[in-house]
Amino acid sequence: MFDFFTSQSSWIILLAGVAAGFVLIIFGGDFFVDSAVWLAKITHIPQMIIGATVVSIGTTLPEIFVSFTAAAQGRTAMAAGNAAGSIFCNLALILGITLAFKTAAVDKREFLPKFIIFALSSIVLFVFALNKKIGIVENAVLIGIFLVFMIVNVVSARRKMKEYAVMGSAGQTGISDESVEEKKQKPAIMILLFIVGAAGIAVGANLLIDTVSAAAAKLNVSEQIISLTVVALGTSLPELITALTSLKKNNVEISVGNVLGANILNATLITGGSGLIAGGLTVAASDFMPLLLSIGLAMAAAAVLIIPILIKGRTYRAQGITMTSVYVAYTAFMIVLASGVL
Repeated sequence: MFDFFTSQSSWIILLAGVAAGFVLIIFGGDFFVDSAVWLAKITHIPQMIIGATVVSIGTTLPEIFVSFTAAAQGRTAMAAGNAAGSIFCNLALILGITLAFKTAAVDKREFLPKFIIFALSSIVLFVFALNKKIGIVENAVLIGIFLVFMIVNVVSARRKMKEYAVMGSAGQTGISDESVEEKKQKPAIMILLFIVGAAGIAVGANLLIDTVSAAAAKLNVSEQIISLTVVALGTSLPELITALTSLKKNNVEISVGNVLGANILNATLITGGSGLIAGGLTVAASDFMPLLLSIGLAMAAAAVLIIPILIKGRTYRAQGITMTSVYVAYTAFMIVLASGVL
């Protein structure tokens, strides 16, 4: 789409293209989610169902569009690298920073189902990648896990709604009032935001892919290494914003839940969908070790997260510091690897 970005382009032009791509994706995603939530609310879909489906997918829209677009263009290394890198970035860096600054008690009943699905999807993805090719059937299995996750989300949301109805909580009135406010918004504007948001994400994804590919060629570095680091960090900005907001509002559980949900989608919907679009994801020999390393370290970070929660039902700052340190070391290793020293 943006074929004028090549390895001969200046760094100023390439960096400007990368920045513009990120801006279009992030703001386009924000417009898209807001308008999609509005559309769901005026059709009387319960707020919790919206949160369990539309919003959870909304925070991973950058990863979805970047990976799906890359897969459609045959750039499977970038598609797989973005998904795997985002999993590790979300868990080790973003959640690590959150836990390093704030501890919290964790509701095991809400946490464990998501963590189990995340652990299962990560293990399945790791095993599938061992033969350097994730085929059509394997990608279909990942999509199946995604569907299970969405069903669990909806069932959980419906259970909460019944609990609120029985308790007669004040929160229910808040939902009704909010629905009234949503209806006051002009449909034409919201529909326009929906279209503009979707277009922004699509254009931004294409722009990001083309500029990153040109930068990789200019540096003579694998597209996957850049995807595992720079692209993954950039497309994880919505999760980072959610994490910082949760810190400000003293609600770490929101960040924990959002990161787990986003990582499940990265491992299942994004990887599986990319594989189905591309007719399978093939991992080149030079990209094999970095990909497995990112998935393996994400699983290690997950172990650091889960053990104190299972034993004490809470998080500790030491967890966040450990997870963040692992990510910093991983990034340093990737830089050394890209430099050709190893």
